[in-house]
Amino acid sequence: MWHRFTDGARRVIFYAQEEAAALGTHLVGTEHLLLAMLRRDGDVVPGLLRSMDVPWEAVRSELLLHVSRGTSQQQFDMALTPSAKRAIDVAHECSSNLQSNYIGSEHLFLGVVLVEDGLAARVLARFGVSADRVRDLLVETRNARTRDVPESEQLSSTHETDPERLPPHPARIISQTEFGARAWRVIEAAIGYARSLDAGRVEVEHLKMAMMGNVRTDGICDPETGLSGDQVDRWRLFTERARRVVFFAQEEAARVGENYLGTEHLLLGLVRESDSTAGRILLRLGADMGRISAEVKEQANRGHGSLGQGFKLTPRAERVINMATEEVRQLNNNYIGTEHLLLGLIRDGDSLAARVLAKLGVDLERARRAASEMQDGNSQK
Repeated sequence: MWHRFTDGARRVIFYAQEEAAALGTHLVGTEHLLLAMLRRDGDVVPGLLRSMDVPWEAVRSELLLHVSRGTSQQQFDMALTPSAKRAIDVAHECSSNLQSNYIGSEHLFLGVVLVEDGLAARVLARFGVSADRVRDLLVETRNARTRDVPESEQLSSTHETDPERLPPHPARIISQTEFGARAWRVIEAAIGYARSLDAGRVEVEHLKMAMMGNVRTDGICDPETGLSGDQVDRWRLFTERARRVVFFAQEEAARVGENYLGTEHLLLGLVRESDSTAGRILLRLGADMGRISAEVKEQANRGHGSLGQGFKLTPRAERVINMATEEVRQLNNNYIGTEHLLLGLIRDGDSLAARVLAKLGVDLERARRAASEMQDGNSQK
């Protein structure tokens, strides 16, 4: 059945789990499915409601007033309630009855409405939305929908006869029993990194980042990442923005054909993550991001490696990370952020990154003072 889901319908299933997690529960009900359908004005279900003269924002607000809220943290074992499972099964039947060759958000919507004991159906009924109204509307628009399916709802080009090309199931749809506990955490984290970087899909580098954040440390080099226990423990202290800097640095290294990660690549990563504490420090000190990037790229070496090969920190880059950790202690922080990476780069005065920063007037004491002031300002808000 899954291979018949449109991209929009698959997003509904995925976002429903996010909605449930945000409300403090690991059980996904019909209310979470409906909330997932009512996220954006341009999606299918808001359009259907508008056709019935029902304001979709009001439906979402009403639903949030009645939905149950829990206290649990986001979990990896999200599960569908019996009502939600029934709604998806009914959506499958509705798709067949409407002679559609796909299962779209509109079918999931009709399925939710038909599960009358679900919270979603009860809230919709208050707005006069019934199964008959939805079904009649879908029948009226069936021919138009099959001729002109919106891009957000387009069926994947893969076919049932070509299983090798079927898109992978999202990690939260796959049964957790198919994975070890650590592998499951890695998959979940990799999806998170891909989404935070606005990537269209999960790549090897996202998995690498996830493994560095989830491996068990026991004082020896971990075979999954090549990192020692100390390095992994340190990686866990990295903020999301600091981790993105490292990822961007890997991209910058790959772009010039290098298979190592140097201070110049870390600096380029910081420049790309410009809306960060480090970026604001540089702007406060009068350093132009475009100038930094141009200076580094003009002086950096070009290699002959290829994207996808392993990246290793140069001794200088490793020293920068060590000095960033020292700055964490000096600033009395409990995390490694972009500001600490910047201070580490400045401290390593002989590196390419440090020379470029010095040329543009960025010195350690002013940068450290700016970092401290920004942190003090944030703590007072």
